[in-house]
Amino acid sequence: MKLKASMNSPRLSRIILSSLSFALLVATLLLSGCFGGSERIVTNYYILDYLRATERAELKLATPYNKTLEIYDTTIPRTYNRNQLVVKENFTRIKYLPNELWANRLYDSVPNLILQRIKAYNVFQRAERDLGGGSPDYFLETNLLNIERVDEDIPYAHIRIEFFMRDALTNQVIITHRADRTRPLNDPSIVYLVQVLNEIILDETDVFVAKCIDTFEGTQSHAEEPLKTLPLVKQYIQEQTQIVDETLEFGELNVPLITYSSEPMQYNILTLDESYSVVNREYGEFNLPTALRKGNYRLILDENENVTADVEILPNMRTVVTPQWCELTVVIMDESQTKVRMNYDIWRKNEDEKGFDKYNQWSSVGDDEIGVYNRIWILPAGNYMIKLQGGSWNDYRDFTTINLNQGDSKTLTVIVNPLGERTFLIGAGDLGDDDLEEGKQRIHQGAIHTNISLISDNTVDKNKPTYSFTLSGQFDNRIEADFYRFHYNMRSIYDLGMNIASDQDFKISIDDYSLKNTLLFMPFEKRKVVKNLGLYGRADMSTRLFDEFSNFSDNKNYILIKANGDTLGLYQNESSIRTKVAFFPMKLREGTGITYRFYLGPNINISLRGGYGWAQEYKKRSFVKETSNVTIQNLDYEVYKEEEDIITRGYESTLIISALNLFKTISLTSTFDVLFPMETIDKNAKFTNDNRINIKLFRNVSLDIKALLYYDQSNKTQDYLMYEYSSFLRLSLYY
Repeated sequence: MKLKASMNSPRLSRIILSSLSFALLVATLLLSGCFGGSERIVTNYYILDYLRATERAELKLATPYNKTLEIYDTTIPRTYNRNQLVVKENFTRIKYLPNELWANRLYDSVPNLILQRIKAYNVFQRAERDLGGGSPDYFLETNLLNIERVDEDIPYAHIRIEFFMRDALTNQVIITHRADRTRPLNDPSIVYLVQVLNEIILDETDVFVAKCIDTFEGTQSHAEEPLKTLPLVKQYIQEQTQIVDETLEFGELNVPLITYSSEPMQYNILTLDESYSVVNREYGEFNLPTALRKGNYRLILDENENVTADVEILPNMRTVVTPQWCELTVVIMDESQTKVRMNYDIWRKNEDEKGFDKYNQWSSVGDDEIGVYNRIWILPAGNYMIKLQGGSWNDYRDFTTINLNQGDSKTLTVIVNPLGERTFLIGAGDLGDDDLEEGKQRIHQGAIHTNISLISDNTVDKNKPTYSFTLSGQFDNRIEADFYRFHYNMRSIYDLGMNIASDQDFKISIDDYSLKNTLLFMPFEKRKVVKNLGLYGRADMSTRLFDEFSNFSDNKNYILIKANGDTLGLYQNESSIRTKVAFFPMKLREGTGITYRFYLGPNINISLRGGYGWAQEYKKRSFVKETSNVTIQNLDYEVYKEEEDIITRGYESTLIISALNLFKTISLTSTFDVLFPMETIDKNAKFTNDNRINIKLFRNVSLDIKALLYYDQSNKTQDYLMYEYSSFLRLSLYY
């Protein structure tokens, strides 16, 4: 018998409903388990508390004046009259801290704090927030105009407050005190911020109380004994009145570039006195606000000092310079849109006479110059000639002209044939295309550098000439990528050299591979002082790709021994020995820590790094010859022992010097590494210095120098400075 149930069956409907309810219940329990452990955001509450330790002894009276005072609620602007603490990010922008709150409303807590201070000094016979049915002699009104933290390179607390004491009968203001005070916050915590704000309010209340004492003493009758501490009170008032808060005397200067720049550009700031004479010189950076004391300044914006601007800095205001100059970028490329390094001169049209005057000279950036950008020229308005490869303006060869009006920002794209014999220029102009400004933007840059030598000689035997063929090359690949505030850099270099000659076997003479990876995180790029401070992580490797053999002049016997002392094998009457296998020894280096970069010029920078590092040297089948031989069955054997692996970790420090395009010819990169081992018996430091120098000679021809220095204090058998040096003339092909 078969049972069938349709979808309309009540029983089936109940089963489906129950199943869905059960599934929903299970899902709810699972979700509760998954998200029940999420961290809860904690809200902090702060109060203005009375600080007895800050009281001033000279303001305390034994007998109060026969005066009464009633203190009104403090008047606060809507911006600050809220529970959240306020942070001012610049002169006009603020933010509220959502989880840092005042426990009480400030219009109530501030006058309560002031009242406690006044009572502590016993100046008034009675002082209250509300005297009830009694009529006071005076009313105290307070205005709290600012209460905030100001975020600068060194943050500070800021309070602007006013005290007005009125006569209750005439409603006239008897005593006025205004204060605009700041104090640096050396402790970044909110707890310390609230304490400093508390101290400032109490300190300004002290000044108000001192003015009350001074005023009341002046109205006392001659029969009454004068207050002994009155001179101290007057001195205190005078001192506080003469305080000039230097923080509030500063404004900001911003000089914007019309053209976007990926690297910092500097200009000169000359401080002027009242007679407009120069009394000081400092440097500013385009597009970055610079804090300056109020006054008059002269800006020199270009290298030739032809573009200047006079500005006045006002306190608590930002002065922005309107560009009254022109900007020009010269990009030189070949027909494949590959950037080409080539010298050029800038000539400016003489307005009074015929012809052009030499303005300046520079060289464009080549495709292989990673991290270097074409220069942005700051120029006065005029007509300019750009001439390639030197010579006078009236040679009328390899030149183009461009007219620049005030406020212009132009990119002059020059297309050349780098291999041209008499002329190089193919075409030039302002293409008005932003994506052509720097040629093809690529994350990857690659180059092949080669050196070929072929020698043949038949001076010894006419019919049997000798020959020697040497080929060496370098495969250089780089990757640079920026995303958010992360900067990634990878460089892979493989040096390979081979040689074959008459009566000799084919030989690999150079076999070195290195891979360097660096990741930087720069969280403070918008802060002037600490913008170059960040975190780094690195991973480096150096190895080889082929086996290494050593040839004997005479056949020899040798024995191979592993690092642990076991014998690998005995070999007799051999002409060569394999001392290293492919990929070994392999050296690895990792590290993480803090980095800071100093810019000494547009093409020169120094980076300092410090942190925790690891180093490993894996030496599988890497043999070194022992000093003594062994005799087995009357046969002498040379002993080759496998080197031991070395693993080290400890504190590391790195200094990196990078100087590109010096004198338009030389590029230098020098890395100095120190590793201080820890968790090992031997604490001796390990030093490494990697130097690479490139001297450009002609177009794609250059002299390349590599020098690698080592010193390991723990290596007692090689207690000296070891080095590896190579140099060769190379021809480069970029891709």
